Amino acid sequence: MVVQIKVNELSIGVAVLYNPSCTNPNFSQHYEKVLLDMLDFGFDRTYIVGDFNINVAAGSPSAKATSVSNISDHEVVYLVADIRVHRTCQRTIRARNFRNIDQLQLQADFQAKDLRRLFGSADINEKATVLNSELTSLLDAHAPERTVTIRDERTPWITQQIKEAVELRNLALKLYARNPNRTRGDVQWLDFERKRDRASSLIFAAKKRYAELNFSHDLPAKKLWSNLKRDGIHNSTKQCSSSADISADELNNFFSDGHRRLGPAATQRSAPRAPNHRTAIDHGANGFSFRHTSVEEICRKIFEIDTNATGTDGIPISFLKMLCPFILPVLCHLFNAIIDSRTFPALWKTAIVTPIPKTSNPALPKDYRPISVLPAVSKVLEKILLNQITEHLDNPNNRLLARNQSGYRKGYGTTTALAKVTHDIYGNLDAGRCTAMVLVDFSLAFNCVDHHLLAAKLNREFQFSGPACELVSSFLRGRKQSVRHGSALSAVREVTDGTPQGPV
Repeated sequence: MVVQIKVNELSIGVAVLYNPSCTNPNFSQHYEKVLLDMLDFGFDRTYIVGDFNINVAAGSPSAKATSVSNISDHEVVYLVADIRVHRTCQRTIRARNFRNIDQLQLQADFQAKDLRRLFGSADINEKATVLNSELTSLLDAHAPERTVTIRDERTPWITQQIKEAVELRNLALKLYARNPNRTRGDVQWLDFERKRDRASSLIFAAKKRYAELNFSHDLPAKKLWSNLKRDGIHNSTKQCSSSADISADELNNFFSDGHRRLGPAATQRSAPRAPNHRTAIDHGANGFSFRHTSVEEICRKIFEIDTNATGTDGIPISFLKMLCPFILPVLCHLFNAIIDSRTFPALWKTAIVTPIPKTSNPALPKDYRPISVLPAVSKVLEKILLNQITEHLDNPNNRLLARNQSGYRKGYGTTTALAKVTHDIYGNLDAGRCTAMVLVDFSLAFNCVDHHLLAAKLNREFQFSGPACELVSSFLRGRKQSVRHGSALSAVREVTDGTPQGPV
């Protein structure tokens, strides 16, 4: 049967062919005549449909009956294909389950700890080591580390209710398939359809709720892009296979001393030393010194930290929050002892560095930016010290920062810098003057910071007292780092100069 269809000015011919028996010797002639007749009509488009299941079995009766390929008369088509199914390797990670922690029991176990060694020791490193050891033992007891298999990373909307509905649906389908007398429309089939529809509706509703919660236009731009990146719905141009050629140790070597190879005279550069032409200045009452913290301030700073990234100590900030308020006096004693001794614990100076691509095709170590992840307890102290430094620098009676500085200041940023530059340019245009701009970019600027020069500048220009400079120097000295690149972790390497990127 051939049907002509007119769609606007387009003439379409649709032919439906069916051969009730492959033994019909005249079928091929009829088939050819139909095709020639369709060509005579001059269709703009021609479509031929029908039972074109060709029997490829060499020993079949229909194949021996005629010498041409046959249009099927519903004989069974037999095909053997060797298809290699690529199964992705299931990824496993080591993780702790914090959801099932009994917080009351955890707090009771912490109160039962004997911390006399921590309070009685005069060594800051020993105090930090004792605290880390006791917290790690609590972690292992209440949230032991276990191996978790990542089966599907793209279904965060799956709930326990959906899992149960899917299991009931699959069970109903199995019961129907095992019934030799099954028919579409019987009781078992209707039961399967009802459970299938319920599972589908639950999945649809869960996906809709997840999308409205995580991808709404009402979310802040930073949070929205973070959610898109987390679920893989983002521009992945920075994820290039060329980065696999760079090992974690290569990146660690570059991040620790790559700045020494910059410039033509890099090979002749000597080790940094303390400048002998500058002497410490005693600013008296106007000098800045770190003051003791309090339990209330520590509590506020702990709950200000949103990220749950875990440093080398393996203790996340969420675990410290569970131990509040009982851990606060311990942290207060430790932090005040650090301020008094002007010594930063060596345990908190080892960072895990994550390389972030700076270009779309990172091929060299310089195409990555290092971001350091430090212990959570260290972040709390850093926030406290930063708050005191900010108060000193932004003192309205003695402002020490440049008036037009926009970087690293509360209430300032790239927007204020661009607004100032734009205002100056338009002001000069209105006054008929020319504007000249000099833009300077320092390669690996943070890595090039000299600790001795920084301490001298803090003392002379920013009125830091001697003890305050000593604590800052102790924070920067003796640092170590290892790079985590993909699943590889580099060896620990000492960092002799520069400031880590990632701390508060």
